Amino acid sequence: MVTFTVSGSKANIMDACWEKYNLSYNRRWTPNKKAPALEKGDLIHVFFKYYYTEKMKGRWRLDQSQHGIVLDEATNVARIAASKMQLPVSESDEKIKIARQNLLFHMNDGMTVYAVEKEFTVPIYENPDYIVDPKNPGLLILFDGIVDIVGELPNQPLFVMDHKSESRKSTPFKLSHQFQGSAFAFDVETVIVNKVGFQESLPEKERFRRIYLEYHNTPLLEEWRIDVIKLCLEAIERHKREAMGKPDWPRDRTSCDKYSGCIFQEVCAAIPMVRPVKLQTWFHIEEPRPKFGKDPQEYEEEIEA
Repeated sequence: MVTFTVSGSKANIMDACWEKYNLSYNRRWTPNKKAPALEKGDLIHVFFKYYYTEKMKGRWRLDQSQHGIVLDEATNVARIAASKMQLPVSESDEKIKIARQNLLFHMNDGMTVYAVEKEFTVPIYENPDYIVDPKNPGLLILFDGIVDIVGELPNQPLFVMDHKSESRKSTPFKLSHQFQGSAFAFDVETVIVNKVGFQESLPEKERFRRIYLEYHNTPLLEEWRIDVIKLCLEAIERHKREAMGKPDWPRDRTSCDKYSGCIFQEVCAAIPMVRPVKLQTWFHIEEPRPKFGKDPQEYEEEIEA
């Protein structure tokens, strides 16, 4: 049986533009320089991962003095990570300070943490009669990813949480592949988006919001599952056509300038004979991505000032 794996970001790209999918996942072109938004998000995640892992261990449950010690330890871990990034020291220190402020703001929320950066893989489709490879009949489609936290709050039963940094105030989309896929995978009714705002001109209650996305309506998640299956089946058929020497990866020009702009925008804007040179100059071919990990495309939707 052939296995096809999809993630939230992979589904986003299939939804957006087949040529982008071709370049990102089929050809595996990835930028030579990491986007600043990606590095800022990575830094926040490094800090939060250490902090919430120690919270899960109960470091300050009986001794409140341990809380400040853990914050200092998380700061040092984040600074070591920042030293390997391209962010200026002043900027990385500023983001670390904001991460500390966020955690202090939510310090007394009463959260119980069950898992930090929890990997998951769930089947969303299986058909023994679907033929991708005549020598290996059958098809299994898996949805995988990582959630930042699995936990509970005093007034909120089991949920999954995702940390999102932002430079301008934005509202998470309930129909996001990432959020719906996480709710489906963990069979929870709530996904909490933990906003970490970099806008220091705003009060903390506006910068450090927790936005609750409710999925009590289970048909909504079933609709999501069916839509993702359709996307995957279309991708598989396009791969099959390419294997027969008939590649078909159309561009969706309405997606070029969404969010901060497609990373391949300047490549597609060049005349066809120049595109290979542009790709080789600004990108490199990445080794097959690990089963789990932050996807380079994940932060494209985050709004940078």
